[in-house]
Amino acid sequence: MASPPVAEWRAGTTPFGVLSSLAFTGSGFNGAVPSGTNSNPQTVRIYNNFAAAANIADATNAVIAVYDDTVHQGSATSVPTTGLYVQVKVLDYSGNTTNADSAFFGVGGGTKHAIPVNNGTIGGAVSNYVTVTIQIAIPSNATQGAVSQGIWVEYNSVA
Repeated sequence: MASPPVAEWRAGTTPFGVLSSLAFTGSGFNGAVPSGTNSNPQTVRIYNNFAAAANIADATNAVIAVYDDTVHQGSATSVPTTGLYVQVKVLDYSGNTTNADSAFFGVGGGTKHAIPVNNGTIGGAVSNYVTVTIQIAIPSNATQGAVSQGIWVEYNSVA
């Protein structure tokens, strides 16, 4: 039986370091993202088995989800989370753009975005990844304040 998937969020450029947070900037004072605008997009990779270890299971039915913070997966009560301020666009699967997104999709709380490439599977037999661009879209009626949200990849596996 295979070991569970080893999913990691990593930088979109070499050396593809592990990410523990992303700070989004916009055109406002000190890089703030003003109401009615989008942040600068950031491109990251979601890996399964970055180390190319033997006997790692596939991550199947993968979706991207956003919750209130990085600790409480499944908690979605804040306005930015339920308002889908985080937008994602899946660009490719290990460099293959077949079935990639052509637009950004808002995610948050119960609204998740299925990985559209490779039938939602991030293979584990070798190092595989999904490239994702993320941006923050602040509606024009939003109130001022700093927000921390957690972005997750959720999946099934047979390990």
